[in-house]
Amino acid sequence: MLYMQKITRGTEPSTLHRSPSTVILRADGNSKIGLGHISRCLALAEILSAEFDCIFVTRDIPESIENQINSICKGLYKIPVHINVGTNEAEWIGKHLLEKGEIFILDGYHFDTDYQRAIRGQNYHLICIDDLADKHYVADVVINHSGGWSAKDFSAESHTQFCLGPKYALLKQPFLDAAKKRDISTTKTQNILLCLGGADPKNDTLHILKKLKSLDTKEKIKVILGAAYLHRDELEKYISLHLPNVELFSNIPPNKMVAVMRECPVAILPPSTIAYEYLHVGGILFLHQIADNQKHIKHFLLKNKLAFELDKLRKLTENDIQIAIYNQHKIFDGRSAERIVTQIFLSVKKHRNTDILVCQK
Repeated sequence: MLYMQKITRGTEPSTLHRSPSTVILRADGNSKIGLGHISRCLALAEILSAEFDCIFVTRDIPESIENQINSICKGLYKIPVHINVGTNEAEWIGKHLLEKGEIFILDGYHFDTDYQRAIRGQNYHLICIDDLADKHYVADVVINHSGGWSAKDFSAESHTQFCLGPKYALLKQPFLDAAKKRDISTTKTQNILLCLGGADPKNDTLHILKKLKSLDTKEKIKVILGAAYLHRDELEKYISLHLPNVELFSNIPPNKMVAVMRECPVAILPPSTIAYEYLHVGGILFLHQIADNQKHIKHFLLKNKLAFELDKLRKLTENDIQIAIYNQHKIFDGRSAERIVTQIFLSVKKHRNTDILVCQK
């Protein structure tokens, strides 16, 4: 089978010839916008990789993430800087990277309605990953796992189908597996997990560590830094001077992340994908919002008594904890990958009249 080779950063390819069972994933990430779009796309790529060959297309991504992408996807390509963001980019991608019958997945706030039309107008099956419901969608499928949304909250075409809420959580397999074998116990070692995503641009990690020091925290604090975190020198200096009970991790793989989470019955996390990851493992979750786009997940988690405001640290009753653990087990069942695959295959079959079989794992 002729296939796309790994392309050197910044080089422009000729039109690529591939198998018709190819999925293109388009997302960006860096120290300013974080890595959430990339993380969700990679989770979806992992879900689909059993049935499709996945190609990752990006404009901006930390080099440290490339190994993660290459471990899941068949190819990685960076869009040249002279191609403008918008419909020009969509047209360029259509010319160089796509062939009839392929699925195209978008995750990013700058992929507006015109961009979607430019992709779908080339007769490609379009899936959009969303967390804001802030534009008109022409996609065949919209996935928004934030919680609290319904189809009526979206402006979309009549053909658009929706995968909404945590039952469609876009997580990698180790976290989904963890939900099926939870081991929540108050007798665990009383470690605290602190992780504020892939970037933490304002260095809120340091701010929270100072807060924990002011509370005279005796528990061991396990801090996980993301691949786009830029404040490590400042953080390490503070830890060495003031918090000898901190253990530092950086850019760890999902299976290691699950292992660390299992050691921490308490976590301080942003209301983002990592909160969903932790809730699949199970524990007492305190939320610290670091971006406006996290408000919907935060509202959902608090309203459904799955997590708590950070100012509730040290103030919870045993009843509060037991209710949260019960709700986590009820809502996060580890079966989201099966639902997503089924919905995508049904959508492709419906709109393309293909012979793709629905996969029931």
